[in-house]
Amino acid sequence: MNKPLKYIPQLPISNKDTKFVALLKSIPHHQTGMLGCIIVIIGLISSRVLMSLGMILLIANAVFNINVVNNFKAFFKHRAFFALSLLFFLYLFSGLISEDIPNWWEKVVDKLPFISIPIAFTAFTRFNKQDYYTLLSIFLWVIGISAAMLLVEYIQNYNHYTIQYEKGQVLPTPTNHVRYSLMLAYSIVIALVLWYENFSIKFKWEKYLSLFLAVFLFVFIHILAVRSGLLALYLCISGLLIYYTLKNGRVFLLIGALVVLWGVGSLATHYVPSLKNKIGYTKWTLMVLDHGKPKDFAKYSDSKRLFSILTSIELGNQHPIFGVGVSDINTEMEKLYEKNHPHLKGLALSTHNQFAYTYAATGVIGVLVFLYSLLRPVFWRKNYQMVLLSSFYIILFSSFMVECTIERQTGIAFCVLFWVMGLRYWELKEA
Repeated sequence: MNKPLKYIPQLPISNKDTKFVALLKSIPHHQTGMLGCIIVIIGLISSRVLMSLGMILLIANAVFNINVVNNFKAFFKHRAFFALSLLFFLYLFSGLISEDIPNWWEKVVDKLPFISIPIAFTAFTRFNKQDYYTLLSIFLWVIGISAAMLLVEYIQNYNHYTIQYEKGQVLPTPTNHVRYSLMLAYSIVIALVLWYENFSIKFKWEKYLSLFLAVFLFVFIHILAVRSGLLALYLCISGLLIYYTLKNGRVFLLIGALVVLWGVGSLATHYVPSLKNKIGYTKWTLMVLDHGKPKDFAKYSDSKRLFSILTSIELGNQHPIFGVGVSDINTEMEKLYEKNHPHLKGLALSTHNQFAYTYAATGVIGVLVFLYSLLRPVFWRKNYQMVLLSSFYIILFSSFMVECTIERQTGIAFCVLFWVMGLRYWELKEA
């Protein structure tokens, strides 16, 4: 195993330093970095502007730094961080075959966090369990507050939203409902881990708050009834049960817990109105796909999702090596819709599968780079042994099957921040 990279700590100010050097040395980089992370976390569900400001603060903390050269050297030597940055370079070099240059440049700018946030975390002089779990706790509380506000909205307008769910609609969320459901799923995992490990920032009762939030958010995610989040949640909880059972050697407890989990999920599908209606809508959509007419497909979100994935794969097959370019994929897909599915033209241009999107936009070469960027960090230094990071990967991969998670600013910020936080903590926890 490679030894963790050593980062130069904050240097003392000398009388020989210029004012600019003295200013750089006086910046509390660790506290500034923590503040930047908190701002991004709050911005995830409140404001894209706030989220952007937090990321700017993070990268500025690494650049306006007396150790800036060492920070960049550390980044290029850091195999996991550099692997993540390849996603940025993948979109950057896609410009060589892109025709819509303004759109290409916009997508490249959107992918900057894949290189800027890893660089930003090299400026942390430490990132121990207290730091990592504190940020996770703040994220948990932010999600908990937002969920409580949404639950009040749901209760106050219960009849209205019950009807909406019958039509395939969902409760309005602070950000895209799919990405919000993924945040809910991860926050439940965080709450369970914080409770199990008795973590608190200051007060002992915080661990009980974590347990309460785990139960509350578990109930709420069923009320929200977004399938992507529910799938990710049940996969993660199953993984947690298996992990802690193997750790403690209680196989019968695992079997009992999995049975209870299955039973709770089954009861929820029958007795939670929003979830029950959403399942009914899904069954109806499947029946339409099987027996309905093509003109009916445009009425249902699931059919549009399916055809968007199939069309992306077809487009990738026509340009298998390098794809059509990240800036031209929508234009090329529109042409295929007009040719093969005119009843869906203009209704389902966005691909609902990250792998299919990557294949169509960047070809087989891009898919290989994409998979390397995803898998290299989790196997580097056996990072898969970290339960929170492994759970995050489960959420990430399950979301990629039904959504282009990293094609929107909020999805990118959520993925990269928690990705890098987990990697940095695991690297330095024994350093």
